[in-house]
Amino acid sequence: MEAAFRQALDALSNDPVLQGLLTIFCTWILEDATLIVCGLLVADQQMRYDTALIALAAGIAIGDWGLYLIGRILGPRIVSWGLVSQRRLDRIRAWFDDNMFTAVLVSRFVPGLRLPANLAVGMAHASLRRYLPAAVFASWLWTLITLTLIVWLGTAVMPLLGALKWPVGIALVLAVIYVQRRSYKRMTEDPESTSAEGAPASFFEFWHPWLFYAPVAVYYFWLALRFRSLTLPTAANPSIYSGGMIRESKSQILGLVPALLRQWSAVHAAYEFTRDGTIDMH
Repeated sequence: MEAAFRQALDALSNDPVLQGLLTIFCTWILEDATLIVCGLLVADQQMRYDTALIALAAGIAIGDWGLYLIGRILGPRIVSWGLVSQRRLDRIRAWFDDNMFTAVLVSRFVPGLRLPANLAVGMAHASLRRYLPAAVFASWLWTLITLTLIVWLGTAVMPLLGALKWPVGIALVLAVIYVQRRSYKRMTEDPESTSAEGAPASFFEFWHPWLFYAPVAVYYFWLALRFRSLTLPTAANPSIYSGGMIRESKSQILGLVPALLRQWSAVHAAYEFTRDGTIDMH
């Protein structure tokens, strides 16, 4: 299977036009996964950087235009369905016309805003003349930054992985897809079906923790490869279990505070369930 995969990469690397067309198509299906794969291909010298940059930016921009067109089609319908008044839609259009560049640029860089923002611009029938260049620039800037970062990381890490570079790369892509699906499910699930009490503090409350920890994990494994140790950080705090990385006890950490300074630490207590069902507090 690995040999077949390598042959496919070699065949594609000799046809940049086919690479570009395939990249554009794949961005409409899984944009982030395509971006990561193209970055790794460039790092592995199986794809030219300019081919990846142009194809990714074009595919992403075309996808945003498609969302805009869908919004334009739905705009009159949501008014006729009574979901929003024409007056309110006109106010939204005026705001987008005044803040088009900022709105499109922010929606490209903030996760979760791309789909609703582009649809909203189209539904409001905001200026197409202002929207198109803003969408192109935002797509190009986003692609330039993320692709360059992925290529840089891939160039540094992939040689260290040797024969495992593509299995690890594919595992990374699958992990990104899984996190996205989990995050989408968390954001769209019915709040009444959850056990959380009260209204969410913000939209970001529904983001999956992996969205925040994934970059940390990538950097952690890069440092582990660089210093040839997965457990080196546990030596940073030798008085704390596992150096504070995992399964550390907050009460034990607070218990390390000297007696003279405990008046400045938080009042705390630990509860332990015994085998006979009673609660032991200490």
